[in-house]
Amino acid sequence: MMTKEEKPFLVKAVIIVACIFIANIFVFLYKYSNSFEKGLTGLSIKDVASNVYTGLSLGSKIFLIIGWTFLFFILIFILIRDRGLVSKEVSKIDLKKVSAGSKTDLDTLYKILQDKKQLSIITISKLFNINEEIAMNWCQTLEEANLAVVDYPGMGKPIIRLIENA
Repeated sequence: MMTKEEKPFLVKAVIIVACIFIANIFVFLYKYSNSFEKGLTGLSIKDVASNVYTGLSLGSKIFLIIGWTFLFFILIFILIRDRGLVSKEVSKIDLKKVSAGSKTDLDTLYKILQDKKQLSIITISKLFNINEEIAMNWCQTLEEANLAVVDYPGMGKPIIRLIENA
């Protein structure tokens, strides 16, 4: 599972870079297009953007291409990294060893949660080989029993955290 320090930095970096590039596009559209005076509609954005892009200098075009390529690679890196972290987390848990003596998979999940303190829904679904909806139902069951709490982060899948004094 990703620690709090790992994920938010990259997410914030991607959000900042995306905002810069979106602002950059609007600045280029505003600076190089007369369409803002007439009004910009959904169908005219494509024509305006292509006209503005063709009218840009070579340096501006290179800057835009490099920026969007950089943003694309950051997003791909985050996706690959997140999948790798989930796979590492799943491989660290010996399900047969933990489930010894447990009557149900929910009991096993609670034992794992007591050890790890928090798990993502994706990790639970991969660990028990179930879909995310069933994993979420299990987490809600633990939450209703006041054994855990389900957190819904701004980005990403929900995380279940153990209630320490349960």
